[in-house]
Amino acid sequence: MNRGCSSAALPQTESQHMKHLDNIATRQRKSLVRDAVFAALLAVAAFVSISTVGQAVHASSIVAHR
Repeated sequence: MNRGCSSAALPQTESQHMKHLDNIATRQRKSLVRDAVFAALLAVAAFVSISTVGQAVHASSIVAHR
Protein backbone atom coordinates (compact mmCIF):
# COMPACT_ATOMS: atom_id res chain seq x y z
CA MET A 1 0.00 0.00 0.00
CA ASN A 2 1.47 3.36 -1.07
CA ARG A 3 0.70 6.12 1.41
CA GLY A 4 2.55 8.78 -0.55
CA CYS A 5 5.27 11.10 0.61
CA SER A 6 4.86 14.13 2.77
CA SER A 7 6.26 17.36 1.42
CA ALA A 8 8.97 17.29 4.10
CA ALA A 9 10.16 13.92 2.78
CA LEU A 10 10.42 15.02 -0.85
CA PRO A 11 13.87 15.92 -2.07
CA GLN A 12 14.28 19.63 -2.74
CA THR A 13 16.58 21.37 -5.12
CA GLU A 14 18.78 24.11 -3.75
CA SER A 15 16.69 26.85 -5.37
CA GLN A 16 13.48 25.43 -3.85
CA HIS A 17 15.18 25.28 -0.46
CA MET A 18 16.39 28.89 -0.73
CA LYS A 19 12.94 30.06 -1.85
CA HIS A 20 11.45 28.34 1.19
CA LEU A 21 14.00 30.04 3.47
CA ASP A 22 13.30 33.40 1.81
CA ASN A 23 9.57 32.91 2.45
CA ILE A 24 10.26 32.18 6.12
CA ALA A 25 12.48 35.26 6.44
CA THR A 26 9.84 37.46 4.78
CA ARG A 27 7.13 36.19 7.14
CA GLN A 28 9.37 36.86 10.14
CA ARG A 29 10.06 40.44 8.98
CA LYS A 30 6.34 41.07 8.52
CA SER A 31 5.70 39.59 11.94
CA LEU A 32 8.29 41.90 13.52
CA VAL A 33 6.68 44.95 11.90
CA ARG A 34 3.24 43.83 13.10
CA ASP A 35 4.59 43.28 16.63
CA ALA A 36 6.24 46.73 16.65
CA VAL A 37 3.01 48.41 15.52
CA PHE A 38 1.06 46.50 18.17
CA ALA A 39 3.55 47.57 20.88
CA ALA A 40 3.32 51.21 19.78
CA LEU A 41 -0.49 51.14 19.86
CA LEU A 42 -0.39 49.46 23.26
CA ALA A 43 1.90 52.22 24.55
CA VAL A 44 -0.49 54.90 23.23
CA ALA A 45 -3.44 53.14 24.86
CA ALA A 46 -1.57 52.94 28.18
CA PHE A 47 -0.69 56.63 28.00
CA VAL A 48 -4.30 57.61 27.28
CA SER A 49 -5.53 55.38 30.10
CA ILE A 50 -3.07 56.78 32.64
CA SER A 51 -3.77 60.37 31.69
CA THR A 52 -7.55 59.76 31.87
CA VAL A 53 -7.22 58.28 35.36
CA GLY A 54 -4.98 61.18 36.36
CA GLN A 55 -7.56 63.70 35.17
CA ALA A 56 -10.33 61.86 37.02
CA VAL A 57 -8.29 61.86 40.25
CA HIS A 58 -7.52 65.55 39.87
CA ALA A 59 -11.20 66.40 39.18
CA SER A 60 -12.39 64.40 42.17
CA SER A 61 -9.86 66.05 44.47
CA ILE A 62 -11.09 69.50 43.36
CA VAL A 63 -14.68 68.48 44.10
CA ALA A 64 -13.70 66.98 47.47
CA HIS A 65 -11.99 70.23 48.62
CA ARG A 66 -15.10 72.38 48.03
